[in-house]
Amino acid sequence: MKPSFNLTIITFLFSIITFSQVGVGTTNPDPSSILDITSTDKGILTPRMTNSQRNSITNPANGLLI
Repeated sequence: MKPSFNLTIITFLFSIITFSQVGVGTTNPDPSSILDITSTDKGILTPRMTNSQRNSITNPANGLLI
């Protein structure tokens, strides 16, 4: 096998095994979350859409924030 192919396989297998959380504004995200955003002076801004744009979303996920 070529070395680049071996590296690709190893990288793929490693990515399946690893699991981590993403922390924004924190270096210690809560282990039960996939995304932990911490701030004392700013908020979160979700996408802004018109009613027409919102209604044109096909098959929206349950809990989709817009």
